[in-house]
Amino acid sequence: EIGRSCPRLRRLDMFGCKNTGDVGIISIARGCTALETLRLTGCRELSGAAVQALGSSCPRITDLSLAGCAKVKSEDLARLVHRCNALQKLDISKCDHIAAPGLSALAERCTRLHELHLSGCARVGDDSAVALARLRGLRTLDLSGCQKISEAGVESIAKGCTQEELDKMCVLSRSESYGMET
Repeated sequence: EIGRSCPRLRRLDMFGCKNTGDVGIISIARGCTALETLRLTGCRELSGAAVQALGSSCPRITDLSLAGCAKVKSEDLARLVHRCNALQKLDISKCDHIAAPGLSALAERCTRLHELHLSGCARVGDDSAVALARLRGLRTLDLSGCQKISEAGVESIAKGCTQEELDKMCVLSRSESYGMET
């Protein structure tokens, strides 16, 4: 069991471990409190219980991927960032239950965040863009496949940035992602 055997573990990549669920991740969170990088991409069985355990036990995480963890909800994200606010990179692509409330909490608590991937998040829309505009340190923002983001949402993000910040930020729209013209 990783949680018991590796208490000083700082980086863990479990990409594609689709049968890993809450029990395993809760055990890792409780035993590996020094984690800084955690990749849980494609761990489809994870729910809010595991995400909350990470927030409670692993406040040093700076790089987290929950991409494809379809059971993760906006309120789980809000609970995670309440204590886990050192995040610099976050990938929550294809998490269909992520929306403005969770992103508002993220913007409020994670002021060091510079990379955010929201690709394919079905509920991310213009109200989410207003929250994202408060993330002043963003350098990479992936909104590809977020079909509810309109020109108004992109404008909200742009209005919250200085020209220098816009020059440094890479905003990917759904049209760029799929090679389509707008």
